[in-house]
Amino acid sequence: MAKANPSGAALDALNALSADALAARLSADPATRTAFVAEAAQAGVAEAQLLYGQLLLDGNGVRADAAAAFGWFWRAAQQHHPMAINMLG
Repeated sequence: MAKANPSGAALDALNALSADALAARLSADPATRTAFVAEAAQAGVAEAQLLYGQLLLDGNGVRADAAAAFGWFWRAAQQHHPMAINMLG
């Protein structure tokens, strides 16, 4: 599998968020927070891919889905994210 390359308008929008805006999104209700993390994961942000995988694994803000969680851990691991590699092990 090729290494993911975060890019595009979605990533630009995420990078443009202020620290306060980012904190507000991450402290929102579980469903809103999960949607935000999923958006960042889909944009190719390895840390978000790891977190979204964990949210899926735990069923936090989304229905638990271990197979989907594995897929997100895999994507983050392809970007050499150490904790994602650990989650696959």
